[in-house]
Amino acid sequence: ILCFSYASMNKYYPLTSTEGHGKVYEVPVLTAGHLQTLMFCHVFFDLVFLALSATISWYKVRTVSEILVYVIWMPTVAVSLLVEPVRLYVGFQGNLQEQVRSLFLFVFLTAFPSFALAVAQIVFRSIMFTDELCPGCVLAPEISLTCVHLALLVPEFACGCVALLGENGLITLQTEKFYFNQRSMGFAKLHGD
Repeated sequence: ILCFSYASMNKYYPLTSTEGHGKVYEVPVLTAGHLQTLMFCHVFFDLVFLALSATISWYKVRTVSEILVYVIWMPTVAVSLLVEPVRLYVGFQGNLQEQVRSLFLFVFLTAFPSFALAVAQIVFRSIMFTDELCPGCVLAPEISLTCVHLALLVPEFACGCVALLGENGLITLQTEKFYFNQRSMGFAKLHGD
């Protein structure tokens, strides 16, 4: 529901060009509202994730003696503290300021390390830490948090790719703007303006 709360990203606003002798052109607004909504929700999820991660870490330090548990759990916390704020910042910046580099970096950081680490955690936890081998090593909130994280990452990745590479994506429309500006400058030089 949140993905589709905004209208299509193909809105237009008028732009008066001084190069084109006062003509009014319609330039598309490239901001993807559905991606913005997903990233906004992810910020709140990250705050909840950090609070629960601190509680889970405190519990594990007191009850679990297996060192391998920390090898798998701590990268999650490290990525949440270091990569997630950067990933979301460049996503907001790339989407709102219509910057291809920032939006591409957001899509890349969503795929690796965020998505790859979340999938690896689910796989490793289900294989290595069964209740028979290590009771208390995997807690239900950990699995729930990872599943919710994946549920947010997949649509963010998809919406980011569409906003970047789609038919009316950022790369296509920025390229059109570039060629439009080149033609306008050539027209002005040709006619002595």
